[in-house]
Amino acid sequence: MVVVSWKVHPQGLSPVAHGKAWYLRLKQNWSWKSIQGVVRNLKGQKPSLKALRNAVRRTKDSGTTRLPKYQY
Repeated sequence: MVVVSWKVHPQGLSPVAHGKAWYLRLKQNWSWKSIQGVVRNLKGQKPSLKALRNAVRRTKDSGTTRLPKYQY
């Protein structure tokens, strides 16, 4: 059995939050400020705009096959 583990900074976004930010930005065309109001980091706070942009870019570059299969 394969176990996938992630090391994430407490102010970083979880894999689910990465997927949610990617979906809201690219599929729903939300603004960065609107996404910031919905998505939370691991501490439960609003993520920075830089963290959101990096998450969306990384998810876009790596492809959607790594995203969890949840409905947002």
